[in-house]
Amino acid sequence: MAGTVKFFDTTDPFSLADWEIQTGPNPNRTKQRAQALTKDGDEFAHAQYNAADSGTFTYVAKKFTGFLAVPAVGTVTGGYHIDNWTVAYSQTGFPTLSLNAHKHVDGAADANCRVYNPSFKVPARSIGVPSVIPAADENEDAIFELDSGAVVGMRGLSLALSVNHVDEMDASGGHLAGDNYDGTETLTAEFTGDVDPSTDYDLNSAWTDDSFSKSNGNTQATTTSLTATHHVAHYVAPTSP
Repeated sequence: MAGTVKFFDTTDPFSLADWEIQTGPNPNRTKQRAQALTKDGDEFAHAQYNAADSGTFTYVAKKFTGFLAVPAVGTVTGGYHIDNWTVAYSQTGFPTLSLNAHKHVDGAADANCRVYNPSFKVPARSIGVPSVIPAADENEDAIFELDSGAVVGMRGLSLALSVNHVDEMDASGGHLAGDNYDGTETLTAEFTGDVDPSTDYDLNSAWTDDSFSKSNGNTQATTTSLTATHHVAHYVAPTSP
């Protein structure tokens, strides 16, 4: 059957309640290739195996107060395994969510993978950049907080959660099973101004400040950028008493 021209053809397999899908799944199918060579080094046979679709989904927030619900990384819905996501804030736009996932075509779908939840809450707002990122546990200090007396301003901020995923193939080169390990959170904060990290903001002591840089120019305000990371363990459901 011939292809058709489609419009407004987004699909949201994850049914994210606080987010309105903008693009997706934008599938990209990849296959691995085996080959055999003749004695003088030319290919005489090949076979493809382990086909998989990768998908990229983008959303805009549709809730403007409280906090935004985000999916656990490692969740499998409709065959799609969530690999990572990033929430981004800007001075003049609504919060956005970018989510990457994959789906196996050959062999078994991912199932019963370990899942990872963020250690922070995701603030809801209409436009603008939050200056405080609370911890998911209300008894813990905030993940990040701009000092109330700081003259510098928030220019942008992103929150990301990713996981390492490993797959094993079956006897025919298709997918057999997969699982996840070592979840990683990343916070990137951009400031307008010459930030002093010792006085202008607080970063939770469980996080490491991996990068701190400044940009100076003769036609701009000085800007500062911070990137920090934190590793999280997989979620374990509580046992019944």
